[in-house]
Amino acid sequence: MRLDFNSIVGNENIIKSMQAAIKHGHVGHAYIFDGATGSGKSLLATTFAAAILCEETTEDGACGACISCITLQSGNHPDVVFVRTQKKSIGIDDVREQIIENISVLPYSSEKRIYIIEGAQTLTAPAQHALL
Repeated sequence: MRLDFNSIVGNENIIKSMQAAIKHGHVGHAYIFDGATGSGKSLLATTFAAAILCEETTEDGACGACISCITLQSGNHPDVVFVRTQKKSIGIDDVREQIIENISVLPYSSEKRIYIIEGAQTLTAPAQHALL
C-alpha cells in the first residue's frame, strides 16, 4: 500500500495544509489527529509521516519507492515510533518506556524522528505531564 495523500478520502483542507507545510518547510513539532473511531486518523498520521521522511516527496506525498518509504510501509522505519498500549489507557510507564527513554537519541536514517501516539486521548494525567 502506497502512503500518499491521493489514497485518503475526505479531509481535503487538512491534506492541503499538510502538503503546504511540507512544501514550504514549515512542519510543526506536533500535530493532533482527532476524529471518530475508523475515521482514518492513523492512516492520515502515517501518510503525513511518510511524506515528511520521504527522500523524493512529491506533491501527492511520499514516493513509495525510496528506502524511507519502503521501511515505513513494512513497519520497520527506525525513525518512526508507534506508541501503543494493550491497556485501557496510556500510562506514565508507557510514555517513559516508549518515548522518554529514547527521545534524546538522534534519528537513525532521517533528519527527524516521528512519534505517533495511537489513542492519545487515553493518556493519563501523569503521562501527559511526562510528555511535557
